[in-house]
Amino acid sequence: MDATRIGLMFSGQGSQRPGMGAPWRDTEAWAELEVLPRSVRDNVAYLLLDADEETLRRTDNAQLATAGLELIVLRELRTATTLLDRVVVAAGHSLGEYSALAAAGIYSTCDTAELVSKRGAAMLMSTKANPGTMLVLVGVDLATVEELTAGLRATGHDVWLANLNAPGQVVVSGSIDGVAALEVRAAAAEIKTIRIKVGGAFHTPLMASAAGVLATALEETPRSEGDFPVIANLDARPHTGAEDWVDILRRQMVSPVRWEESLRVMAYEYACDLLVEIGPGKTLSGMARRIDTSLPCLSLSKPSDIAQLVDDLDVTLAS
Repeated sequence: MDATRIGLMFSGQGSQRPGMGAPWRDTEAWAELEVLPRSVRDNVAYLLLDADEETLRRTDNAQLATAGLELIVLRELRTATTLLDRVVVAAGHSLGEYSALAAAGIYSTCDTAELVSKRGAAMLMSTKANPGTMLVLVGVDLATVEELTAGLRATGHDVWLANLNAPGQVVVSGSIDGVAALEVRAAAAEIKTIRIKVGGAFHTPLMASAAGVLATALEETPRSEGDFPVIANLDARPHTGAEDWVDILRRQMVSPVRWEESLRVMAYEYACDLLVEIGPGKTLSGMARRIDTSLPCLSLSKPSDIAQLVDDLDVTLAS
């Protein structure tokens, strides 16, 4: 495959799994952990190698483990291949937006890990103060979900759109009672729903306190203009490091993830020949194919994936 324009996609929370760092432990890319802040370095190694499923399900752990793996994969791509020379744009799903910013060089690896750690801790505190959950609605259009959530909010329930992932896949988020009420209405309308095992109402106004904490951390973190733009979850538009990522990332915490629109921008406005998913799992590749079955996608989560990529593409090993 001769892919000349590459878009990078980075997985978010929920794709983590026990032992996902093991294939990297004896590679040179594992050294990426050495540049992380001492406050998170050992924790990332434990989460990637030894943490069980229950430990990884906790919000702060899930975020740090997923970002840690993505930073390791990025290290391998930078030092062992020329793939990043062909990247024209990047995007990340929720948490993955931070890895996308690191890939673009807008935030350093060290600062990215520190921000993810603070973000996860702040979100965990918010979930304790305002418990919530999330729900996937399958095979339903966005307008119907908007009508359902607006109707419930009018009756005093806290429930909002959270992830606009792909055609026929919309995620809502809110208080436990609010999501339960939406489940009842969805069942009455014969809409299939799937609960997501989280303890917080992510990407809703219930995350406002976490957004405030994060904004303070972002204001203290330097950034560069970057090598290529990152499409923001907030508005599905490309932004360079020269723009106000403090405000973008603060608002991301309390706003829906506009992922379907972001993928369309990567595929069509940037005319990407290939979308490369970095992180555990292949969830984002699946979403891309729901938009356009002809979109070529690759998933990179272990060293053998990169070896296969080098074989499949006209991508040379770095000298």
